[in-house]
Amino acid sequence: MTGLYSAYVSPKQREAEDAAAGIKPVSDWPKLIEEIVSAGHTRARIAMALYVPEEAIERWEKGAIPNYEAGRRLVTLHRFVKDE
Repeated sequence: MTGLYSAYVSPKQREAEDAAAGIKPVSDWPKLIEEIVSAGHTRARIAMALYVPEEAIERWEKGAIPNYEAGRRLVTLHRFVKDE
């Protein structure tokens, strides 16, 4: 990634995003959220990081499926948190 984006994003986050680009389909969205929360992040913080309302996080925990962009950001966040 180049340009302004790379000036504001850490190399670790860029690596997580690049890895997320090649990830297999996710079938258990609630588990991803649970693992991010268990790492010490609140649902409000997750929502803010993904640019979605907190209600979206609650719906995904109940089994709803995020749209492509939100799902990709969630997978990226999960990988980033998992690697901390």
